[in-house]
Parts: sequence; structure tokens; C-alpha cells
Amino acid sequence: MVERVRLRLTDYAAEWGPSQDAFARMAAALHTSLGAPTDRRPGSTAAIHWASGPDTTLVLEHTGDSVYLELVTNKRLSLDEELLRMDEEGLL
Repeated sequence: MVERVRLRLTDYAAEWGPSQDAFARMAAALHTSLGAPTDRRPGSTAAIHWASGPDTTLVLEHTGDSVYLELVTNKRLSLDEELLRMDEEGLL
């Protein structure tokens, strides 16, 4: 079973400006096409989520130098978020 499909939309090495612009433009285009996002996650790794059915979520992610678009199962997304939480709390 495929749990995620991830596409790198940009790769600007260490250039914050162009990747931030690409993220903002892609977010606006997806908002126009899909409607309001279901979740926004600001931060050094910013992400915007759109529920795309009962089992999957479309995620636009800005990592600082690249922008990714990912279709991921909600189960996989939940596991990723739990691992991130545990890492931030020093449990890993």
C-alpha cells in the first residue's frame, strides 16, 4: 500500500526568498482550486493541509530551501506528527 506520494516542486539551495515566494504562490493556487485549507502549520518547516477525502490529506510544505507537495494517508500523517512531537519532547 502506498502511504504517500511526495513531489519536490522547487530546490533553491539556501535561498529563502525564491522558495518562500514559490510556497506562497502554490498555496494561493491550491486555495483557489481546493478552497480553504483544513490546517496551517507555521514555523521553520511550514505546512498547509487540505483534507482530500476521509483517508488522505494534501500537504504543501516549505522546508526553507524547497517546496514539496504531498498526498499522504491520514494514518501516516498522524504517525509522522507523533514522531515529531516525541522528538521535540526529547523522547527519541
